[in-house]
Amino acid sequence: MLGAYGNFVNRTLAFIGKYCDGVVPCGSNNVNLDNQIDNLYIAVGQLIEGGYFKDAINEIFDFIRNANKFFDAEQPWITRNTNKIACDNTLYQCVQIIANLAVLLSPFLPFSSEKVLKWLGLSNKWKRQHVESDYLLPEVEILFHRIDKKVIEEETEKLKAIL
Repeated sequence: MLGAYGNFVNRTLAFIGKYCDGVVPCGSNNVNLDNQIDNLYIAVGQLIEGGYFKDAINEIFDFIRNANKFFDAEQPWITRNTNKIACDNTLYQCVQIIANLAVLLSPFLPFSSEKVLKWLGLSNKWKRQHVESDYLLPEVEILFHRIDKKVIEEETEKLKAIL
């Protein structure tokens, strides 16, 4: 699950860095997407307040899976050469999604959320976030690094020996 989020953030922001000189392209708001995000804030907020943390995370990661499908379906790696407006709009929408995911995930992933919000120049206020077109991204880095399974196995063996 975490890999899907990190992948979405990294491929979107890296694409903007490489092909848009690090500048969030102009795009238009997608009303359907905005409504989904607004509803997600309500649903996740209610689940967290009710103590249903696993359900809250599942709601967020369902949205992340759909965000990755959106990116794949829009194919900005193709449209950047065939339909610049469509490419720009896709990237703009993905940045808006990332901005809101950082806030929605902040109760669960405070450090990575803080990093993403800093990159986007936003606060973690619990409401729909918006990144302006023409916003210059700072140099971004990989959000999550993969841990080699061998390292996990070694650390697990060390813990077993201690216990």
